[in-house]
Amino acid sequence: MEIHILSLKQKSLTFACCCALAGKGHEGDPCLRSSDCIEGHCCARHFWTKICKPVLHQGEVCTKQRKKGSHGLEIFQRCDCAKGLSCKVWKDATSSSKSRLHVCQKI
Repeated sequence: MEIHILSLKQKSLTFACCCALAGKGHEGDPCLRSSDCIEGHCCARHFWTKICKPVLHQGEVCTKQRKKGSHGLEIFQRCDCAKGLSCKVWKDATSSSKSRLHVCQKI
């Protein structure tokens, strides 16, 4: 019985070849970068892997990055807001407290 162990570099290469042959990934498909996903999707972390997820639309909860490059600390990444939208603090008319919730809003 032979056991083959692939290094991380070999796994990435195998995955990249697989994706190139299969075409662009749809929602939930594994990816390495956003260009591996169909239009309207990005490649984002989901647990310890990366999958294609849809970009966010108006009113959807988004993640405001406090520091450049802090995406690396998230286990469940979200895509950025779609074009023409920005991730801003949600201003709820019924709440007088400072909200930390961010949603995609028109620029």
